[in-house]
Amino acid sequence: PEEPPTPATRDRRSTLLGIIDELDAPTHAAVVTAAADVGIDTDAAATLLERLHREGAITRRAGQYRVL
Repeated sequence: PEEPPTPATRDRRSTLLGIIDELDAPTHAAVVTAAADVGIDTDAAATLLERLHREGAITRRAGQYRVL
């Protein structure tokens, strides 16, 4: 069972969703790089991207993410 999100996790989640919205081409590499630029560990960003995709919060099409 997954643990409930902590305030830090919620902040990372919001930040990542914002990055996806702001990037012209939100590919996996671009999102992870942008997340690293604001202090989110690249492994944590990659894991969170997959979680958001699995949860249906984002979609991935043609190699790019979009917030639903």
